[in-house]
Amino acid sequence: MLGFIIRRLLLAVPTVFAVTAALFFSVTTLLGSPATMMLGENATPEAVADLNARQGFDRPVHVQYVAWLAHALKGDFGRSFATQQPVASALLPAIPVTLELAFWSILIAGTLAVVLSSVPTKRWAISRRSSA
Repeated sequence: MLGFIIRRLLLAVPTVFAVTAALFFSVTTLLGSPATMMLGENATPEAVADLNARQGFDRPVHVQYVAWLAHALKGDFGRSFATQQPVASALLPAIPVTLELAFWSILIAGTLAVVLSSVPTKRWAISRRSSA
């Protein structure tokens, strides 16, 4: 049992890495420049270029991801592009609500699974009668 738990925990590491990489690359390529989001659509190209250079948004995406990952492993998730507040301080108040939603979802799904697996199917009832 301990070996199973260790294997599952070791599999979680590449899974978290893959999910964060997929999200980071999709957000940075689909949404465009974070500088444009921060400054707005009416920003001058010079202002966008300046902010890109100051924040490092002009670096290659894989370099930005490695830098973000290094900071995230230390607990620094950066700042929100929209509000400029630290991402961690925005996430912390949501954790209790998320855990409550997860608890109720698992409880409802488990209850439905037990109930629905206990209900005999029509085919089972017919085959049961014909064999008797």
